[in-house]
Amino acid sequence: AMSADLNSSVDPNNPKGPTEEMLEIEAKIQAGPPEKEWVMEKLKSGIERARKADDPRDQLAGLQAIEFLGKMAPGADELIMETEAVDAIVDSVGSSPKKSTRQLTALSAIANLSCRSAPLRQVMVDKGATEALLSIATANDMKGEEHQKPALIGLVNLSIDPLNKPKMIAKGLVEAMLALSGAEDMKGTDIQIFALNVLLSLSASPPEEKAEVLAKGIVPVAIGLAFMKEGASESRHITALQILVNLSINNPEVQVDIFNRGLASNLVDLAKPPGTTPATCNGEHLAWVLRVLVNLSINPELRPKLAELGLADVLIGLINAPETKGTEHQLIAVDTIASLAKDPVAGGAILKNGLETINKIGSSDDYFASQVQLCALEAIAGLTAQDESVRAALIMGGTLDTILKVASDDRVMATTIQRPCIVSMVNLSLESDGKYTMQEKGAVPLLVKICKAEPCQRTDILLFALKALASMAACQDGAKASMVQHMLDEGVAEQVISVTTNEVYQGSHFQMEALQVIVNLCAGAGKTENAMIEKGTVEALVGVCNSELLQGSAHQMLAVRALTNLSQDPDTRTTIKSKGVPDALVKIQGQKDSEKLSGDLVAAVEEAMGLLSVNQ
Repeated sequence: AMSADLNSSVDPNNPKGPTEEMLEIEAKIQAGPPEKEWVMEKLKSGIERARKADDPRDQLAGLQAIEFLGKMAPGADELIMETEAVDAIVDSVGSSPKKSTRQLTALSAIANLSCRSAPLRQVMVDKGATEALLSIATANDMKGEEHQKPALIGLVNLSIDPLNKPKMIAKGLVEAMLALSGAEDMKGTDIQIFALNVLLSLSASPPEEKAEVLAKGIVPVAIGLAFMKEGASESRHITALQILVNLSINNPEVQVDIFNRGLASNLVDLAKPPGTTPATCNGEHLAWVLRVLVNLSINPELRPKLAELGLADVLIGLINAPETKGTEHQLIAVDTIASLAKDPVAGGAILKNGLETINKIGSSDDYFASQVQLCALEAIAGLTAQDESVRAALIMGGTLDTILKVASDDRVMATTIQRPCIVSMVNLSLESDGKYTMQEKGAVPLLVKICKAEPCQRTDILLFALKALASMAACQDGAKASMVQHMLDEGVAEQVISVTTNEVYQGSHFQMEALQVIVNLCAGAGKTENAMIEKGTVEALVGVCNSELLQGSAHQMLAVRALTNLSQDPDTRTTIKSKGVPDALVKIQGQKDSEKLSGDLVAAVEEAMGLLSVNQ
């Protein structure tokens, strides 16, 4: 909220100097909180005098008393709302002679009272303050007059309140402020800045009101004012950018409009690191430039286009600039990189020139557990979701070392910092080289540790850890047996069996991923089937097959596939039969008429039963 302490010129026929009564009020308030009764008495006196049409000097004194009490007296808001004080000052805007000190005092009173509580602001709008202020702010014969400033300050403050926004929009506030902010004769003036601040307040409206503001053409005006070709940064640029940030949040149409009107290219130039462009965009201005760009980078359609403008390289340069280390600018730049990393074109630019930077921030103790580190790790996760060549480059570039170092730190267990590391491990394990490199670097015991950790239970970090284990166990080449044996040695089987049999996870995605790990561990793993059986795998699978809750589910399908894999070895069939597998399969078959039972599950059961019926 903005106050309106005005150093106004004095109309000799309508003086605004402090009266004896004003001095008395000031002394009383400074001596300590005045009694409620005393404040009410002075308010009523001020209202009565403000409405004396036959005595301009008394009117002025009354307005001054209301304004001063509203500004200074504790608890005056409620008393003002109980009286007709608001009516008196709003009426005085229109009834006072134009450009008079009385009118200026009434405007100043509205501006100052609008700094107070939300209920008072709502009462002021309901009693016509919007119309009164607009009549002064937009009148051609008031342009350049000191009266315009408090009128606009009042509009700024009143429009802050969410309940006031739709009422003020309905009174034509948006159109009036767009006209003022775009007027050529207002360019670079305080009036333009105040008008933009009203639009800024409205741009932060709830969705329904924001849609109305958008429909009235605010975006082109804000884009035009946000452009900066040359010269020093001005407040209007910053305010226009703030408006665009508010409007472009979760709004692809506005994001595309900003790009198509050429502002994105201008902003990319402004975001270049110190020393590469004239020092016209820094501090707060640079922060808002970056905020617009990060909003644009959220749009998948715009990511490759932003990459073509060179945004990734600009951001990497900005991140590495000594002046930005530890600043908000660096954070927003890394956050934007994380968004761009989800696109193949932009990801390629990051991979080429920024991988070392991202790895460094991701693993450095200087950024430990910070938002900057989180954004860097999310950028890595985005890159790992790209194609095989990108994942190979990441492994060669030391990214796996970064994510393993961070993920294994007990201080980040089950936190948002650990999450993108585990997501990256899932993605890197999709490639054969990734699986074995992860094995060599100790990923399996780390994943087991995460599965055991109490803080990770029932979190998506546990889910991703299970996905990574399932992916690593899914290798198909000659090294399958050694991978499975390594995973068994590290206790993977015990952990996934624990999840499978835990009542908490029955029917969940956690149980499904655990079953997928079991399926993969049992698939053609040489002579490891007996080890799986000894660890209680068959009993866990039979439990899934017998579960009424899981009847006909994908969980049962995975359990049957795992039993089929175990039954491939003739030496294990007798043991499997002795653990109740045939009866469990027959129970599933007995549900053939159930709508839940798919043809694929019926076929899988028949395959498993066929294997078990073969003599050794």
